[in-house]
Amino acid sequence: MTPTVTLDPRGPWASVRRMECYRYAAELGIKEIYEPMPKDLCVKIFTARGVPPPKVPMRSIGKNMDARAWNTTPGSHHSNLEQRQPTKALEIDADELLAREWGQQKKEVGFNEMRAELKAAGVKLDRRWRLAEVKAEWKKLNGE
Repeated sequence: MTPTVTLDPRGPWASVRRMECYRYAAELGIKEIYEPMPKDLCVKIFTARGVPPPKVPMRSIGKNMDARAWNTTPGSHHSNLEQRQPTKALEIDADELLAREWGQQKKEVGFNEMRAELKAAGVKLDRRWRLAEVKAEWKKLNGE
């Protein structure tokens, strides 16, 4: 099953980069946060003080994205976009997922099934027919 949309399930603090945390702290006058400090520690200090997360631009996630596509610029923590809220987790029943995947899967027909369909359709079969001949007749029967 191939996903068609990549939703970003992260919260507002998860998409902020370390340098953006540092610049945001400098702007707010928080002296506890230094430039080489890890992002998780910066976020912990911000949340302990009750500081809201900065508005950062939307970022893509997934395997087909360039990790360096959005290098932080000095004003990257000032975005005009709405503050992002964490997305709700999608719950799906395992049986429902199995039914979806089964429906999308192209069903392969085996040699014996093709012979049975040809026999039921009234095609005279030769005992010496191999897979190639049976498959050719079966395709003619199904209009492929």
